Amino acid sequence: MVMTNGMQMTPPTDAALMIFKANGFAEIVASKANNVIFRDQEITRTKGYETIEFDIAISDSSYASILPERLVKFGARWFRIKLIEESRYQANSVHVTCYAKWCDMGECPEVTLNYGSTTLGEVLSYISSASNVIIIPGAGVAAKAIGGLTVKANSPLYLLRYLCKVFGLVLVFGYDDMGNVICIPQYLTMQKLNFPLAAGKHISGIKRTVDSRSLCTRYTIIGENGVTAAAANGGLDYLEKYDWFDAQGLPRRVIPI
Repeated sequence: MVMTNGMQMTPPTDAALMIFKANGFAEIVASKANNVIFRDQEITRTKGYETIEFDIAISDSSYASILPERLVKFGARWFRIKLIEESRYQANSVHVTCYAKWCDMGECPEVTLNYGSTTLGEVLSYISSASNVIIIPGAGVAAKAIGGLTVKANSPLYLLRYLCKVFGLVLVFGYDDMGNVICIPQYLTMQKLNFPLAAGKHISGIKRTVDSRSLCTRYTIIGENGVTAAAANGGLDYLEKYDWFDAQGLPRRVIPI
């Protein structure tokens, strides 16, 4: 196990896969998950990811809990189910792909950075408030003076990655005891380990795929000459639809497009 700033980075080999209900309480431990593979890569402007994949038998008691957008805890790391694949050649099991919970930052409403003379700490504080992610700047990062910074509207995750490029940072993600995301932008490059727990065959052939990676609940329609739906929508230039979250019994989340 690798520890950084008091946060567990690489899950231990005996870590359990815990599936969580929509209300945030653990529903079941997927004790019979197999071919579990944890992957991560140092997070900078142009690269960086964290995923976990596993296979689960349809006959297993935890199968009914495998639903898109459900949270999964692996060691002290948190993930969200994004892909569920079933192959006709392995009809007795499904392959599940989960993205790290911090990837939710990429689905938050877009915000703009427009600063004159300020500090990097102020900018990071603003991104933190826009994403509900706890950002704790590493040594020397918060005090970094900025003469000016303007970035067009984008997701908080994009903005953090952009700051990595401009100021030579890397991002370290962890979680507190409540599962809240903690981000530590730092100058010192930390080497994280790619730690495959088990190797398995790639699923191939005809598949049924449940994919929530392009899920959207808020969208803006802009017509010719900048005409929007605001006049017919109570002054709002966007439309919202949460039917999918309601049908799944999950808390509503704003995911713009």
